[in-house]
Amino acid sequence: MNQDQNNFKKDFFSELERIKELQIKRETLKEDDMAFLYLCSILEEEQ
Repeated sequence: MNQDQNNFKKDFFSELERIKELQIKRETLKEDDMAFLYLCSILEEEQ
């Protein structure tokens, strides 16, 4: 189970980094990317 959690964290932060790079390049984000960022903002508020 720890391996699954580590993979999830790795995938999560890889996806976040990919989206940040798109934002830096000022590329248009897909709807899924925007939903992911929204989820991140909700998680951040809960902390």
